[in-house]
Amino acid sequence: MKCLCATWRPLWPECVLQRDFEGFEELEEEAVVHEIVSLGNSMGLEVDDDDVKELVEKHSKELSTEELLELHKEENETLKRSLTSDESGEDEDKEESCIIPAKDLKDANV
Repeated sequence: MKCLCATWRPLWPECVLQRDFEGFEELEEEAVVHEIVSLGNSMGLEVDDDDVKELVEKHSKELSTEELLELHKEENETLKRSLTSDESGEDEDKEESCIIPAKDLKDANV
């Protein structure tokens, strides 16, 4: 569409709509915010436009290299903890599944 408008603007400027792209971007942003709010509400969450805008503002600042490295380190530690807890939990599940009460064995034979 940009190419078409750019082509026609010098030839017939009256036919090409003049748009304020800054305002256009805001309209798109508002549409995205409304979509997020409607998705949140459909999931049973109590969300409004202000909540979404606040979340975007909190996460829009750029992180420094040190902050990124610290975040990466924290994620790795969390992943290691979850993996070790999952492995220990699996061993317990295996041991529990091997034990069958005698009552259940008697009921199965009947």
